[in-house]
Amino acid sequence: MAALVHPFRTLGAKPLSPSGSHNETRLVSLLGLALLFAIAVLASHKATAPQQAPPSSKPEHGSSPSGLTASPETATTTPEPGPPHSAATTQQAIASTGCHELISLPPGWLALERCFEEAAEAQAIVRRLRAANVHATTSTDPGGRTVIRYQPLSEAEARSAGKQALTARRPQGSDLYQLEVKRDPLVNSFTWQVSMPCPEDWLEAGSFKLTAYVLAQEDDFATEPRIEDPCGLSGNYSKPFLFGDGVRMQGSGLTNQGEVVHFKGNNCFEILDCPRTASTACAKSGRTVAVDPRVISLGSKLLIEDIGHRVAEDTGGAIRGQHIDVYYGTELRLRQAWSHTREDRKVCVAPTPTAG
Repeated sequence: MAALVHPFRTLGAKPLSPSGSHNETRLVSLLGLALLFAIAVLASHKATAPQQAPPSSKPEHGSSPSGLTASPETATTTPEPGPPHSAATTQQAIASTGCHELISLPPGWLALERCFEEAAEAQAIVRRLRAANVHATTSTDPGGRTVIRYQPLSEAEARSAGKQALTARRPQGSDLYQLEVKRDPLVNSFTWQVSMPCPEDWLEAGSFKLTAYVLAQEDDFATEPRIEDPCGLSGNYSKPFLFGDGVRMQGSGLTNQGEVVHFKGNNCFEILDCPRTASTACAKSGRTVAVDPRVISLGSKLLIEDIGHRVAEDTGGAIRGQHIDVYYGTELRLRQAWSHTREDRKVCVAPTPTAG
């Protein structure tokens, strides 16, 4: 029978004694117990240690800003904030932009590179430009500022337009007027104006409103209702012809039978040989005007812008202050007279002859 080899015996080693074998077995047992204890301690430490997530440059979905994991019920996705964009920011952007850059312009128009907080100041400039025959208007930018828009004129364009205006005034005597062309530095545009200087020694009376009055014609008025034997007249007349805008308003009228009816006042009339004026002269188109005698004396010779030479021969209940009513006789129908109203026309008064 083969001899058994001890497991701890190595080649060339001396055999252990029985007491050595017992100690060796005991040592192995102790080492095994120590190993088991160490494994148990490590397992216990791992179970109780907090779990740490691996480092990440980007927070996981559902994580709170502090790094703590949010519960599924409260986890939300917060969008990243974009650049600030508020009403104040918009207004600041508008304010930093030239207002002339924020409005639309018709072809050939320009905008004055100036913003007006007060619209009245811009409107005053627009009136001045229009008086100098430059088309201009105001507009408002998104910030509420007022901008002036205008159509500039070259020197050639201004002179051409001015000469046409002089030609149109020839019926009143083109020799009475002069053309002035100049450059306006504010808008870098040429302007033009036709002015009427007063003759030497004549008095410049100022600017007047001009209206027109005519010899009322019965066939311009409705035939009904009729009135029988009105105050001062005998016969049957159209009531609209005598009253309203007819004879009572114009001063005189021409019936369908060729009679001249004159308004005397207090709703009474008379038949005359001509349309008499307040100065007793017969009214004549191209000569007669009605004035306020407190401003211009009856009989004064006048030079009226856009009208020409006239004589102050008549008055009227509605003619007060800087107002002149120009007589057109039958050259205009009543419905045409309203379109002949003009504003701010210069008036010159001839010197009163001295008794010699």
